[in-house]
Amino acid sequence: MTKQEMLNLINMYDVAYYENNHPLVSDSEYDKIRNDYISQYGAKDLNYIPSDQNHNFAKRKHDFDMMSLEKVKSSDVEEIEKYFVKFGSNVMIQPKIDGLTLVDYQNNIRVSRGTGIQGDILPLANKISMGSAPGYVVRGEAFIDKDTFIQINESREKNCLELFENARNAAAGILHNLDDGKYYPIHFLAYEIRKKDKDIKGHVLSYKDDLRLLKKFGYETPDTWYFNDFDEMIDFIQTFDKNSLSYDIDGLVMKCLDENSYKKYGVTGHHPKDSIAIKFPPERKKTRIKDVEFSIGRTKITPVAVLEPVRLAGTKVERASIHNFDWIEAKHLMIGSEVLVEKANEIIPQVVEVLNDGYKEIEIPKICPVCGGQIIRKDAMLYCDNDACLGKMKLHIQYIASKPALDIRGLSKKTAEKILDTLQFNSWHDIFDVTKEQLLSVPGFAEKSAQKLADNIKNAKKHVPLSTFIYCLGIDNIGKATAKDIADYIKTYDNLIEEVKNNCNNIKNINGIGGIVSRHLSSALQDIEKLHEYIIPEDVEERHEQNENALTIVVTGTFDKPRSYFEDLIVSHGHIFGTCITKKTDYLLVGEKAGGNKLKAAEKNDVKIIYTEEELLEILK
Repeated sequence: MTKQEMLNLINMYDVAYYENNHPLVSDSEYDKIRNDYISQYGAKDLNYIPSDQNHNFAKRKHDFDMMSLEKVKSSDVEEIEKYFVKFGSNVMIQPKIDGLTLVDYQNNIRVSRGTGIQGDILPLANKISMGSAPGYVVRGEAFIDKDTFIQINESREKNCLELFENARNAAAGILHNLDDGKYYPIHFLAYEIRKKDKDIKGHVLSYKDDLRLLKKFGYETPDTWYFNDFDEMIDFIQTFDKNSLSYDIDGLVMKCLDENSYKKYGVTGHHPKDSIAIKFPPERKKTRIKDVEFSIGRTKITPVAVLEPVRLAGTKVERASIHNFDWIEAKHLMIGSEVLVEKANEIIPQVVEVLNDGYKEIEIPKICPVCGGQIIRKDAMLYCDNDACLGKMKLHIQYIASKPALDIRGLSKKTAEKILDTLQFNSWHDIFDVTKEQLLSVPGFAEKSAQKLADNIKNAKKHVPLSTFIYCLGIDNIGKATAKDIADYIKTYDNLIEEVKNNCNNIKNINGIGGIVSRHLSSALQDIEKLHEYIIPEDVEERHEQNENALTIVVTGTFDKPRSYFEDLIVSHGHIFGTCITKKTDYLLVGEKAGGNKLKAAEKNDVKIIYTEEELLEILK
C-alpha cells in the first residue's frame, strides 16, 4: 500500500467513525494502520483532530482546542514506564469512557468536540443532568450505560434499523437525534474545567484540582486512582476488570498531577503531552465450532457460527459472525475447529482466528434456507437469486418503511409479515401497489385501517429527497449519512444514473467514500431503475450557507410528506432543523396527531407555532 493509499484509508476510517458514527474496523485494526503509517512516514500528516461535526447543527467555536490523546498498549510496560518517569512518578488513572466528548459552556449551550476547533451545539444535550459552573467551561464524556445500550439495539433491531456499533456511536446518534428520533437516558462524567478568562487556552490547574472543583459545582466525575509506585500501577492496569463498570470503556487514561502540566510538557496538533491513553487488547476466548448456519439478510446470506458457550466481555456467547466464505476457505474453518472469538467493537461476537482443524468441511449451501431458491456466489458473498424470496422481501419492506427511509406509518414488521403471508408478491416493490381492497383480505385489517395504510404507502412515494431514494435502495455500506453525501454531490437522479453507468468514478472525490461504496453503487443500476418506476426523487436544491441569523425550526406530527422532506427544505435554505424545543427554537411546525409535549414546551418558551407548508415557505424566504 502506498503512502497516499494509507492516508486515504485512515481518513476514510476517521470520517466513518467520527462523522457517520459507523466504524468500518475495530479500534485495534485502526490503531495498527495508524501506527504503521507513523513508523514509515512520521506523524506529521496525522497531526490533526478528526471531526465529528454534523452539517445540520449550529456551530460554536471552542474556547480552547479539544485534543485527542496519544495511545500506548497496556502490554507495552517499558513505554508506560517512560511516561510514568517523565510525569515525575506522580500520576492519576481514570477510565477512558467509550462515549461522546461534550463541552458544557453553561446557559444550556452544550457542544460536541467537532473538529477540535469548533463543534455542534446539541439541543438534546440539555436533557442530560449536569452540575452548574457559571464563569467556567467544563469538558467531559456523555455516555450510555451497558443495560440501556442493550435496550437501544434491541429496539432498533425490532424496527429494522441498523444497530449502533458501540456505546459512543449510540450517544452520538441519540444526541444528534438520528434515525428513530427517540431520546434515551444519557449520563455525563466531567473530567476537566477551565475558567473563562485570559488563561483558558492553557490548563493551569492540576487534574486533581479539576476534580475537586467539578465536584464542588455538582458534576459527577469518573472513578480515579492515584499512584506514585510504578509496579503497583502496572499491576492495577494489567489486572483491571473493565466489565466491573456499568459503562463501556476502551482503555485507561494516565495523567500527570503537576500543576500547569499542560504548559510544562506542551502539546502537538493532535494531543497534549501531559497525559496518555492506555489501550486494552480486545478480550479473546477459545471455544469450538459446533455448527455453521446461514442467515438470510436483506441483501445477502451470511454464515453464523454456533459455538460451545463461552463467557466474553461480561456476557455468555453462543453464536458469532464469520466474515465471509472466502475467509472460511482461507482459514480452513471446519465444524469442530477450535477458534478464538472476540467482540468486534465490544459488541458483536466474531470468529477471528482458527487454531486447529475440525472434523467436517463447511459446505456452501445450494438453496436458500427460507425460499428454497438457488444460492449464488459473488466474490466472497452468498446471495439468494430469487427476487420473490419471502425472507428478503420481508426485511426490505421493513427497511423502506422505517423512519430513516420512507417512514410508512402502520407498516410494522408484523404487518409486513401478515401481508406477505396473505398476498402474492413477485418483488418487495409490490408493496407500493397495495390497495385497500387487498389489505382487507389480510388478517387484522378493517375498512378504516386498510384505507389508512394504503394512503400512507401512496403518500410515502411523494416528495422523496434524492438522499432518501438512495438510502431506500438498501445498498451495503450506504447508510443515511453516506446517502446524503452522495446526493449532495450528485444533485439529480439523471446525474446518479450517469455516474453509476460510469462506474462511480466521481463520487470517490467525496470525503470518506472509497472503493467499496463506489463498487456497490456502480453495480446497482438495475435496482435504481426499478425503484424509479415507483418513486421519482426530488433534485437537491442548492444549499445556502448557514449564518448567524439562521432560524431553528422544529417539526412535529404527521403531514402528507415525509419528515425528511421538511428537514431537507429547512437545511437547504440555510436554517437549522431542530429536534427538540429549547429557548433558542424560533418556530414549531405542527401537523396532525402532534404530541402535546412539544406544544407545551413551545408555549413555555414563547416559540411561534405554524401549521402549514405555505407558512413555512414564507418564513424561509
